[in-house]
Amino acid sequence: MNKNLSKILMVVVAILMLVGVYYYFQIVSNGDDAFDGNTDLQDSVIGPALSYTLWVIYIAAGISLVFSVVNMLKQPKNLIPIGGAILGLLVIYFIASGQASDVVETKWLEFDVDAAVSKNVGTGLFSFYWIAAVAIVGAIVGEIYSAIK
Repeated sequence: MNKNLSKILMVVVAILMLVGVYYYFQIVSNGDDAFDGNTDLQDSVIGPALSYTLWVIYIAAGISLVFSVVNMLKQPKNLIPIGGAILGLLVIYFIASGQASDVVETKWLEFDVDAAVSKNVGTGLFSFYWIAAVAIVGAIVGEIYSAIK
């Protein structure tokens, strides 16, 4: 990486960190009891801290996406495994979506859970189970393969 770019990134990270520390000390110095029922204090301290966190996450995700795309375009041979991984994730998503149910139990109705939310949560859970199973099987197969080799 370019030395100037590295220095700029270090300064940006330091500034972001200082702002985060500022919000942290603002929240800690007021204590938990001060925020109970005090919407003005919540809006003046917690609201900006949450907004700041969301923006930092969005910016970090955008930067990672841009650098990933640039790296892929510089090395097009790496696109084949990436395409296979994306295809595999799509297959897992569609299998999980087919397994998920949109039935809502009565105990969840008080939390405004509807059929779409139930289906999405089920899809996420089944996707996690499938990915975890594939990872475990892959680790076992990898260990057996390296032991035989």
